[in-house]
This record gives sequence, structure tokens and C-alpha cells, in this order.
Amino acid sequence: MAWQHLNIRSFGSQYFRHKLFATARGEPVDEKKLSVYAKGLETALRQMDTVWLKDRPFIATEDLTIADLLAVCELEQPGNLD
Repeated sequence: MAWQHLNIRSFGSQYFRHKLFATARGEPVDEKKLSVYAKGLETALRQMDTVWLKDRPFIATEDLTIADLLAVCELEQPGNLD
């Protein structure tokens, strides 16, 4: 979950925050910052697929854990903006 916090949560929440708040305030989105967060999130998602979910259906074990539930929440948030 520490990796998840430093990667998916970090980049995903910043992407969500910058895009949502700028849009809600009627301000232009800082595309440069948004691009950095999007690239970081894409890298984290690739690592999630190739490392954490490589040989099993869930992140930590063969069964659903709190790590999976936290990941779903964090992955849904930035995806709801597009």
C-alpha cells in the first residue's frame, strides 16, 4: 500500500485536483502540470499491471484485500473527469 500511496494516489489525486478545480473555477487548466500527473499515473498503472497484478487477480494475494479496495477508489477518481 505504500507503493500505491506514492504512485497511484499521488499522481491520480493531483491529476484530479488540478483538472477539477480549474474547471470548477472557470480557469484554464495548466496543461503542463496536468501532463506530468497524467504521465506519472500512466506509468503507475503500467506497473500495477506488470508487477502487482502480473500473476494474480488481486494486488496482494489470490483474494480481495483492503489494498484492492483502496486502489479501486483511487483509480475511479481521475477517470471520472474524462
